[in-house]
Amino acid sequence: MKHKFILFFAMSFFLGSVVFGQMYQSEMGDSPNNSPDNNNSTSSYTVSLLANGSTTYYINTAGSGACGHPGIDDTYDCASDGGPAMDLGTFTDINQTGSQLSSMDLVIYGACSGDVEFFLNGVSIASGNVTGPICGCISIASDPFNPQNYTVTITPTIQAAFIVGGLNTLSVVVTNSEFGIQCFYGADVTLATGPSVPLSNWALGIGLLLISGFIVVRYRRRLA
Repeated sequence: MKHKFILFFAMSFFLGSVVFGQMYQSEMGDSPNNSPDNNNSTSSYTVSLLANGSTTYYINTAGSGACGHPGIDDTYDCASDGGPAMDLGTFTDINQTGSQLSSMDLVIYGACSGDVEFFLNGVSIASGNVTGPICGCISIASDPFNPQNYTVTITPTIQAAFIVGGLNTLSVVVTNSEFGIQCFYGADVTLATGPSVPLSNWALGIGLLLISGFIVVRYRRRLA
């Protein structure tokens, strides 16, 4: 009776892992719906590979405002309080397709005071409150409130939204702004990816191991 229970458990584990794996792949797989709807941004960016295996994309906004300062604060763009999401910029991920997002940190260069919420391809990834002395032209080096740092808590929804090896859009929605707008010079997006291994693979392996062990035990008992 004991051995029959073990075999039943192993087979249930095996079949359950196969079903779960199909559901997982359906949720996490690449989908055309993850592609940004609006990629008209003319923002520029540079890429840096870090020693720990992460990649940083340095995004410069493509705003019409020009501050005359060299570097990332040379131009800026402003989002209206309570308005639709404004694109901070786009970048094409250089990681190998087939992997998935494992970590992400944002460094935001902006001005003005208010609440912010950041989106990756339309999916919310981080939010917070920004304090700034003025809106518009100000050297980042002279702004004590710049930059603002955010660590993204990676979820399956965010992983599904991120396009590994493809075009990604970082956008922002602002509310409760002191001057009715908030302005942004750019952002640094540092991320890492890892192999996309469904958890069901582990369940599959354990199920097969249990079945193999059961067969070995039964075979030895018959020989004895």
